[in-house]
Amino acid sequence: MATQDMVMSFLDQQVRSKLQVRPPEDGTAEAEAAEAEWAARWKTWMHPWRCGAPAASPTASCDGRPVRERLLLLSESPLVWAIPGFCSHEECVRLIQLGARGLQPPPGWSPEWRGRQVAKTTVAGGASKEEEERLLATLRERVHSLLGSPGEGSLGLQLSFNAPEEEAGLTIGLHTDLNNGAESRWATVLLYLNTVPPHEGGATVFPAASAVTAAGTALEPPLKRPCSGAAEQSETAEGAAAEQSEAVVDASAARAAAEELSALGVTSTSDAVSFAVEEDGEVSVECLEGGGAAAVLTAAAQAAAASALAAAPRGSRRGVLSSHGPSGVGLCVHPSEGCAILFYSQSGGGGVDPLSWHGGAAAAGLGKWTVQCFATLPESVRGDEARTRAFLSAHRIGRDGDGDVT
Repeated sequence: MATQDMVMSFLDQQVRSKLQVRPPEDGTAEAEAAEAEWAARWKTWMHPWRCGAPAASPTASCDGRPVRERLLLLSESPLVWAIPGFCSHEECVRLIQLGARGLQPPPGWSPEWRGRQVAKTTVAGGASKEEEERLLATLRERVHSLLGSPGEGSLGLQLSFNAPEEEAGLTIGLHTDLNNGAESRWATVLLYLNTVPPHEGGATVFPAASAVTAAGTALEPPLKRPCSGAAEQSETAEGAAAEQSEAVVDASAARAAAEELSALGVTSTSDAVSFAVEEDGEVSVECLEGGGAAAVLTAAAQAAAASALAAAPRGSRRGVLSSHGPSGVGLCVHPSEGCAILFYSQSGGGGVDPLSWHGGAAAAGLGKWTVQCFATLPESVRGDEARTRAFLSAHRIGRDGDGDVT
């Protein structure tokens, strides 16, 4: 059940998101000044990356083992796997350089809202150098090997840069990867190209995930690379975050909200809001069907992200792999150079997995670079429920009774 505070916070976030991409009228002095400021800021953000990654100890390394032998389970429901060392430090640097040279700043920036800027480009082909084409081909081959689907279905690659932000929050609304009409997507591999320490945010948040298995036993803590100095965490900050999370939403409420939105066919929380700017400049916003559920799910995501920030030690560039909210509500995966995560937009039986809702938390510091790899169903199984279920069942990575990867 959404409280009034949840709904008001959700609507406020949606208004901010809409207004920050409303540009001044073209041809005015204000528009020219905003464009110049935006170009200067973009140049500043890109400068550290164009000639190579900023000075730091490389954290990514490929150990030569097949990708499926390096899987770490982060969540059973939804099913989320991590693959450390999916790409090497050198590969991450080259991909960032590819983006820093060719990525264009998103249009419509408004100086009133400094953050929430995500620039994206499709990197399916057309790289400027033969070496870069080979890099993209290698990445595609590696993803297909992980998915066990060489030659089956298409694979879209999207390189993204999340600009650094001072204010914590979600960079875009929560969504499933079936949004924007992409109903044939069944799996996503999200590759992190640079490390963002937990105290700088940037986590991928799954608000409906839980730290408890279906059998009711706690998962092993998935902190495979703990931060140095973790013992120096602020107990006061962690306790405050825990109290906030427990007061806002519990695991059952988050899951119920995710299931309600999916049942309504909603694939993005922004679709649960009606927004308009009147001629006099007044903003009109109201919740549509599913708005209450969207508010609950957003509150769960924000509580999980806030908890991760409060518990993170300062001063370390080594990130933990993942963390859960203090009450086991929500999963936060922290960007670590070369690490990838695999999750599924569709359940094993076909149709959207309602627990796969996710979003990205704002990143401070130097921002965040990622490559999203979207796998789609082969044309031969689309529209055929039995063949779709058979394909998904054959390609979803799970665990057997002994805990081994299957």
